[in-house]
Amino acid sequence: MKRILLIITILVAAASAWLRAQEAAPVTFFPYPQVPDTISTLENRANFYLTHFWDNFNFSRQVSDTEGFHSAFVDFIKMMPYAHRNVVRTSIAGTMNRAQSNVNNFWLFADEAERCLYSDEAYLQSDEAYLYFLNAIVQSSKVKKAEKVRFQEQITKINRNQEGVKALDFQYTGTDGLRHAFYDLPLDTVKHAQTILFFNDPTCDDCRIATLRLSTNASLQQLIDRGVIRFVSITLRDYSPQWAAEAAGLPAGWIAGACTEVEDLYDLRSKPTIYLLDEHLSIISKKITTDQLVDILNR
Repeated sequence: MKRILLIITILVAAASAWLRAQEAAPVTFFPYPQVPDTISTLENRANFYLTHFWDNFNFSRQVSDTEGFHSAFVDFIKMMPYAHRNVVRTSIAGTMNRAQSNVNNFWLFADEAERCLYSDEAYLQSDEAYLYFLNAIVQSSKVKKAEKVRFQEQITKINRNQEGVKALDFQYTGTDGLRHAFYDLPLDTVKHAQTILFFNDPTCDDCRIATLRLSTNASLQQLIDRGVIRFVSITLRDYSPQWAAEAAGLPAGWIAGACTEVEDLYDLRSKPTIYLLDEHLSIISKKITTDQLVDILNR
C-alpha cells in the first residue's frame, strides 16, 4: 500500500512538474531559439534571438496555419526595439532571402510585415523595420515589376516623412474659400519655435474628441497667442460652406484648411495625425498622440 502511494505521489509530482514546464514554455509555431545564459545584456540577448529566430522554421514548406505564423511573426518583431539596428536589418534581409524558397511564404512574410509594422493597427509601428522588408520585396527577383509599384510608393511616402526631413508643402482651401500654400504661411524662425500640423477627419470620433480637447487647452492657446506655436488644422475633406462655417468657430489663431490631396503626401495612417515641426518646418515627430501633446503643453 505504501509503495502504491509512493508511486502515485511520484506520478503526481512528475505531472505537476510537466505542467509547470508547459506554462513556462508555451507551445509555439516552431521551436524558438534558446538564448545561452552566458549572454547577459538585453541587447546581446535580443541580437541572438533575432539572428537565430527562424533557424527551426521550414521556409520551403507551405504554411497552412496562418494564425500560428502570425503569432510567431509577432514574437519575432517584439524583440526588435531591444536589438542593435544593424542586427535588425541583417536578420530581416536574411529572413526574406530565405523566404524566397517558397513564393507563397514570401508573400506571407510581406503581408505580416505590413500588418504588424505599418498598418494603423500594427503591433509595433516601425517605419525603419518595415523599410527593411520593403527593400527586400522590391529587390526580389520573385516579385513582378507591377507588384512592386505599391511597395515602392510606400517607400517613397515613408522616406519623405522621416523625422529630420522638412515637411512637404501642400495646397489647401481656407475658410475664406481661397487656395493657400502651407509654405506661404508667415513663419518667424526667431519667434515660432514649433508648428503643429493637426490632420483630422470630421467623420472620425477620435478626431472630434481631439479637436475638442485641443481647442479647450489653455496652455496651447497661450502659446498660440504668444506666437510661440503655429497651429495648423487640416480637415481631410473638400471645402464646403458648411465646413467653413464650422471652422470659423475654432479658437483664435488656429489656421484652418480643407484638403484631400495631402493624404498622398503625408503619412496619415491613423486619424487624427499630429506632426510636430521645428522652426524650419523639419519633422520632429509624426507619432504624437493627443494625450502626449496635451502632456507636453501642460508641462
